[in-house]
Amino acid sequence: MYESFYKFKEKPFSLLPDPAFLYLGKQHSNAFATLEYGIMDQLGITVITGEIGSGKTSLVRHLLNKIETNFTVGLIANTHQTLGDVLPWVALAFGLSYKNKTKVELYDNFVQFLIKEYARGKRTVLIVDEAQNMDLDTLEELRMLSNINSDKDQVLQLILLGQPELREMLRQPKLEQFAQRIAANFHLEALNAEETSQYIQHRLKIAEGNPALFEAAACEMIHEHTRGIPRLINMLCDMALVYGYSEKQQTINARLVSEVISDKADGGLFPSEARDKQGLEEFWPRDPQLAKNLNNIGNVYRSQGKFEEAEANYMRAIAILENSVGAEHPNLATVLNNLAVLYRKQSKYKEAEVLYRRVLSIVEKALGPKHRNVYISLNNLALLYQKQGKYMEAEPLMKRALAILEKTLGPDHPDIATNLKNFARLQRYLGRDKEAAESEERAAAIEKKATIKIDPNPTARLQRSPGKPVTSSGSVEPLNEPGSVPGPAKKY
Repeated sequence: MYESFYKFKEKPFSLLPDPAFLYLGKQHSNAFATLEYGIMDQLGITVITGEIGSGKTSLVRHLLNKIETNFTVGLIANTHQTLGDVLPWVALAFGLSYKNKTKVELYDNFVQFLIKEYARGKRTVLIVDEAQNMDLDTLEELRMLSNINSDKDQVLQLILLGQPELREMLRQPKLEQFAQRIAANFHLEALNAEETSQYIQHRLKIAEGNPALFEAAACEMIHEHTRGIPRLINMLCDMALVYGYSEKQQTINARLVSEVISDKADGGLFPSEARDKQGLEEFWPRDPQLAKNLNNIGNVYRSQGKFEEAEANYMRAIAILENSVGAEHPNLATVLNNLAVLYRKQSKYKEAEVLYRRVLSIVEKALGPKHRNVYISLNNLALLYQKQGKYMEAEPLMKRALAILEKTLGPDHPDIATNLKNFARLQRYLGRDKEAAESEERAAAIEKKATIKIDPNPTARLQRSPGKPVTSSGSVEPLNEPGSVPGPAKKY
């Protein structure tokens, strides 16, 4: 919108974490040095805390871009108090099998994985983001994982990122052993007035704009109303540029910044008096209709290939829905699914898999195991695995999807034939010619009986099938359907 007017190569104040824009002032330099020290010196547990939007995630991404390839890194994100046992999430973070396994099996598989990585000269690092959302028992489970390490060799390193509440949690008597294992920690404070000005100039320079675009008085006002929190600085600066562009102003002065603050004050944005965390949380409205609009805007951007803009809108919609209808509502699954599709288009398969599995969990609990959205979620996961050449993982998912169709439409419905033929193609690729022939024979028999034209998209009929009703308020939005599942992709 304003990029060409101010001669930016890209938006300087995006809300998405981007290591290219990372400002390493005194605070962030010290925090990064702590992270780097923890990794390079093979420390057991490293903890970084800071306010919402203080730049913790950007620091970790910067670190991951710098470290050598002899690291195997797993990430647990989207933490919450109902996370449950931590071992399945650890397995998922490292791409290990976790379904239908006992705790003992999960633990043994993880230990064997660590030993194999160590034998290959790889060091394994588990990063837990938003760790303050975990309960004390889950944190204690993480501490017990560190017992895998021997006195001499650290086969597993833990990095915990969290808000200030995490520090208070780690001071509780129940986590005394955990606290004693922490070898390095740092708390990110907010930027002071001088650092805020330098931060703004730094991001303008990286975007190849004029570093002096924001006048000194404007920078002082931005610091006052954002309390030096980087994410809030980005929000205010971005809107100030929009206002400046609309007035064709060559510089951003204090008057423009004041207008932005005034216009947003009614919506709870940039409160000048609320200085506590509640004031911060008011930056995200709680209106599900706004989330729906943001989701739709994200879909438009995605269709246009504007992936960064699409991701920003999806992320805002997710934050609003989690704060309004909750983390288990099927409408949240719709937005999570759209973000997963975006990640899949960008070949960010690991991120897409985490989201697809979260979507599957939500729709199974909220809508029942026979609902069409469960079928769609299973097919989405199968398609994702096929794109990566993981055909063994795709096979059981396609079986489950086929079972849902059979229970819902009947075993001889013409739509079953379409899925059977897709499944047969995968079976042949896996070298299971006998099973593939059986699937093809059954598909041919169904087609022979059929007196109606086969619908190439079986979910069109499945949409009319009964499913468990939603008891929460609001209607259920449909997921993005994968359509007919393609045959196996070639290996890379």
